[in-house]
Amino acid sequence: MHDPKHVAFEIRRPWPKFRRAKRHAGKRLRIRGEWKRGWRDLRPAAFSVFWTIGRFKLYWPVLITVWHVEPGGRDAGTVCGAHARWHIHHWRIQVLPLQHLRRVLLTRCEECGRKGSPNHSHGWYRERSPWWRGEKGLYHRECSALVSLRNGRELDKQLVRGLVEIIRHERGETLVDTLDALTRSSVTSEARPLVDTLDALTSHASGWDFALRYRLLGALDAERDDDYRVRLRVARVRGEGR
Repeated sequence: MHDPKHVAFEIRRPWPKFRRAKRHAGKRLRIRGEWKRGWRDLRPAAFSVFWTIGRFKLYWPVLITVWHVEPGGRDAGTVCGAHARWHIHHWRIQVLPLQHLRRVLLTRCEECGRKGSPNHSHGWYRERSPWWRGEKGLYHRECSALVSLRNGRELDKQLVRGLVEIIRHERGETLVDTLDALTRSSVTSEARPLVDTLDALTSHASGWDFALRYRLLGALDAERDDDYRVRLRVARVRGEGR
């Protein structure tokens, strides 16, 4: 997936979050993770951020995230390489407490228009706005679910229209005749194998966008394997794709 940003490094706050477990199980002292080369290694992965001391679980949250943005919008790591984390002129600093405060005070949900720290996004890239204004393209959890349901319904409509149009074109019928045939009480299926039909409909040559092709495969419990060949999932009745 194309993304010019990657995390250069993170700065965690010096005081942890505490959570007490209901009961103690296992070791009294446990530090999750590996120490690698010890204190000489300053990479964030070298130090564990999850500790267990007796019945207490400790976690050190991220305070500041420093992103490296690849110049020219290239994929991360393709231009600056291994030394990208030290390119200060490519940094973009994200201060998480300030971001949270901004969302609480200024950001409004794109669906309902109310505040309340909306933090769900429906895309990788959102419109940037000045720091004194709220962020764009964010939703409350419930509003995000509602929008996703609405978008899914619209995709299903487009999918059905497209399939009916393909059937109508292949049969040389009018739309009314095709709908009449498809909505009768007895509908005969075509002899063409289901896998071959799905392969044709969900290929790039079909002209459909990725969302429609992916949704059609999901609706019929099918998927593409590592070789990009269509296969039916195990949950389907055996022999249906033959």
